[in-house]
Amino acid sequence: MSETIHINDFADPRFTPEMSELIAAFDAAPPALDNDTFIRLAGERLDVPLDCDAGLLPRARSVIGQVLENGQVHGMGRITLQQNAVDGLVNSSRMNYLHKTFPEVGNTPLERPIIVVGMPRSGTTHLLKLLSIDESLRTLKRWQCYDPLPSRGMLEGSAVDNREEEGAFKDQMSDVMVPHMRGLFDVHAGDATEEIEI
Repeated sequence: MSETIHINDFADPRFTPEMSELIAAFDAAPPALDNDTFIRLAGERLDVPLDCDAGLLPRARSVIGQVLENGQVHGMGRITLQQNAVDGLVNSSRMNYLHKTFPEVGNTPLERPIIVVGMPRSGTTHLLKLLSIDESLRTLKRWQCYDPLPSRGMLEGSAVDNREEEGAFKDQMSDVMVPHMRGLFDVHAGDATEEIEI
């Protein structure tokens, strides 16, 4: 990014014109954060039955409630909360469908997984990138965090698995919305990454 970073007031930061336009649009029509909206939006994305863990929505409501209690959440924050709840419903439903349709998936052995755990900014990303160089290991890619499970159509071969391309598009959108995030977290859709999205 060639733009100058201006950090003069965290309470009133300067945004790019694109980001300012997005914030204004979401603030004008704040995204809904109710269970009916989550279920409707998840249903629009799913080609399998909505079948999620019974505790998922109460947990999502608890997280959202805590965030809203801690202060004003602008429209961009609300769309992030909404999307996280919907993603949880979609992924839970796809996981349940996968296990019901292909129960042998649950019998896949995991041989000595390496789990990297650490506090933010402690070097976990760098360690993971170093481990990912070893071709005998399989590491999680960022696009897989965004969209870890294929749709029914993808599983059955009637739809193209475009999750990697969708992940690259989400990366581009992130660069528009938070243009200097790469300075803190320079991970692209095809790179190995921590499991922070699932």
